[in-house]
Amino acid sequence: MLAALRPGIVALLIAGCVVLPCLAPERAVAQGADWSGPYLGAGVIANRATATVRGSTGALPRAQGTGASLILGHGWQQGHLVTGVELALSRGNLNGQGPCGQPAQPCALSDNYYGAVRGRVGIAQGRGHGFVTLGVAHDRWEHRIGARRQIVRDRGLVAGVGAEYALRPRLSVRVDAEHMRMRPARRLDGTPARFRMNTLRVSVVGRH
Repeated sequence: MLAALRPGIVALLIAGCVVLPCLAPERAVAQGADWSGPYLGAGVIANRATATVRGSTGALPRAQGTGASLILGHGWQQGHLVTGVELALSRGNLNGQGPCGQPAQPCALSDNYYGAVRGRVGIAQGRGHGFVTLGVAHDRWEHRIGARRQIVRDRGLVAGVGAEYALRPRLSVRVDAEHMRMRPARRLDGTPARFRMNTLRVSVVGRH
């Protein structure tokens, strides 16, 4: 999946220098970069998801894919402590196919759109900033068993860790790894299933 992300990362870095304030008059980044104020990030993502079940009915196939995301947030900094709140929207393009159920049938799992509102707490040091996130996620995942299909609109928790590095006073690059865990939901065959997804995100972030 990382290999699939490389062209997108390069494109985002180039686009960031054109669209975001990277071309503003050159200023030295302060010894301690300022992480306060509103920000907007555009990124690429790689995802892997499962919908696990209890018992011997067989899990849905694993799904994976790549996509894009936007992050809109606001940060506050007091000394080395950085806090914030943000909205993350993603288009995942996850797909997986394989047998499931008893008796085995052709099955599929996919996920395209999801979003999260979350808090952010971290420690800033020089031009770097490490942080953790925790919030509430809303997801739309779909599964197919045999000829039947169902769309599940689900809610759950999302937690993550990440790091950000200031390239310029108003431009940074950010990497997130996060885990999303949805509430149990009923599959088409009546089996309880819990949707889980791991995401790796690389973003270019512009600050006002």
